[in-house]
Amino acid sequence: MAVRLCRQRSPYLPLVRGDRVLAASLLDTMIDGINHNLRRRLDVELYILCVGIILRIISHLSRSRTRLNYHWSELFRSLLSLVRFLTTYQADLKGAVNIEILLDDLVNLIALSLSAGESFLPTPAAYDDLFYKLVETGENLVKFRDSYELGKRPTSSIDTLISISAHYNQLLEDGASRRGKHLTSVQVAGVIKQGYETLSIQAKEGLDSWDKYREADKRSFLKKMARTTVADVKDLLSET
Repeated sequence: MAVRLCRQRSPYLPLVRGDRVLAASLLDTMIDGINHNLRRRLDVELYILCVGIILRIISHLSRSRTRLNYHWSELFRSLLSLVRFLTTYQADLKGAVNIEILLDDLVNLIALSLSAGESFLPTPAAYDDLFYKLVETGENLVKFRDSYELGKRPTSSIDTLISISAHYNQLLEDGASRRGKHLTSVQVAGVIKQGYETLSIQAKEGLDSWDKYREADKRSFLKKMARTTVADVKDLLSET
């Protein structure tokens, strides 16, 4: 199915022509939702929906071992950028309603991608890229954990992410000290591949599970969405 997405605001996702499975277009929509709505007064419910839909898609792909050709690099970049945003504006967001749900879902989604990536990512290079991006995030993960006290939450997988990052940072430091200089991006990629041999991902059980959708729980949101849609259509018709 070919789906044409709005491309009026940057950052732009890669332009893909032709038919794709609908899941790919859904992922694009969720990424745009994440990238284009970042503000201090964050719409937490919107972000819970976006992250939750991505979680459901990845869970299905990993359970069915379906490798989806997709620009996964853009998705993981957006998720980790959201982590950095939440860390930067912790003072504004820590007391937001349901923020803890968003934090847990986001961290657990990244942990699921790391632990089950081989089952749904199309190539080893796509899997390597996810680890590369996590290593780039580096110390920000520790700041993120401390800012929201995620280490005290039994439902959070933040320690899994930090342990993976620490594992690779140690390997990179050892590699740099042996060479006496900073590693190039190619050398870093090589270290990431070699690091799988000594990496142990202690992921929590049930990362690929979620609460079933119940319309009654979203009734107020659906009414708001319907009213907004009708208002937008009226405005559009009045301009023509």
